[in-house]
Amino acid sequence: MKLLKNVFTDIPMFFTKNSFTGDLSVKKDINAIKESIKNIILTIYNERPFDTEFGTNVSLGLFENPSDFSFYVENRISIALQQYEPRIRLESLNSEITGRTILIYLEFSVLNYDLVDSLSITFERV
Repeated sequence: MKLLKNVFTDIPMFFTKNSFTGDLSVKKDINAIKESIKNIILTIYNERPFDTEFGTNVSLGLFENPSDFSFYVENRISIALQQYEPRIRLESLNSEITGRTILIYLEFSVLNYDLVDSLSITFERV
């Protein structure tokens, strides 16, 4: 079993500052992977200038018919994570869509490491 310690490092989405050093803080290991997954799921198509297919368009589902959109949410997330996050294997993915909310729950394993973790993301129409 390989240990996951300072293997993956990413910059956080909101560019937070380290309170001790004043430098840009970093996300490490499983937190870096979770941040990457959130970025992929929260990104809307055409939001990235040179990769217009990056993302999932899930947030637009808040304005769709829930019964028709549930399959699309899970399918699109699965495809996007396979394409843009090569460090993980998706173990399970569930989405629950109500009138004003989309709840996404996924479990994933980190490739080449004996590590399984989960993540939940909630979209809410305001």
